[in-house]
Amino acid sequence: MGSNRRYSFQSVWDIDQPPEKVWQVLTATPFSPPEWWPQLNDVHFLKRTPNLEGTVFTCTWQAPIGYRLRSHITLGPVEYLQRAMLYSEGDLLGTVTCLIRDKGDATHVDIDWQVETTKAWMNRLSFLLRPLFIWGHHAVMRSGERGLRRYMQGKNKALAS
Repeated sequence: MGSNRRYSFQSVWDIDQPPEKVWQVLTATPFSPPEWWPQLNDVHFLKRTPNLEGTVFTCTWQAPIGYRLRSHITLGPVEYLQRAMLYSEGDLLGTVTCLIRDKGDATHVDIDWQVETTKAWMNRLSFLLRPLFIWGHHAVMRSGERGLRRYMQGKNKALAS
């Protein structure tokens, strides 16, 4: 595994909702991120388990500059309202760890990606395009945070009506 293929990304999302509500949206079935995260699409569940561990789904990530990454995701260890480990295969190979912390009336979500790309063109051109790939990842993650905030604010307004 060449180092030009490896990526280590950390994202922090602060959502002004309690952890129970954030967890519910992030683990919902059907999981409908296009409502709040337009770059994550074509989500198809292949297997769903009651405690989430062992749940399998496929998805496609749309980068801001046009390329797509397809992943086959298997959920590993899950600690309710605290942590979920995801194993990715396909165009991204590796792990994603999501940690959820209660911040009073808000939720702090730490997302740690330890992945490598498997697309030949990305690996061949990483010496040139790596900064663009990194920028694209962060843009997609910021969009997810903004979208989740808006989505959850809209759900609260709908419940209050």
